[in-house]
Amino acid sequence: MALEHSLTLGNRQSLVLTGVTNVVSFGEREIALDTSQGPLIIAGEDLHITQLNLEEARISIQGKKVDRLEYRVPHQGIKDKSRNVLGRLLK
Repeated sequence: MALEHSLTLGNRQSLVLTGVTNVVSFGEREIALDTSQGPLIIAGEDLHITQLNLEEARISIQGKKVDRLEYRVPHQGIKDKSRNVLGRLLK
């Protein structure tokens, strides 16, 4: 069974996510996560991870303001696509 994924945003300042499998990178303006539904970028102001429990696949984030939540295509899919385009150009 696939890992459940949910996201709860309160007043654009507090964020609780489940289904988190990895923290790729984090800073005050952007946090990149891997989730059971694909890579997720969280952008905002003064972002901080307040709780992280990868065993329970759960993370809590606080910030001055969350500006953007963006799911991305997994990296492997992007690499494969660019390689195919390059391969066709070199033929």
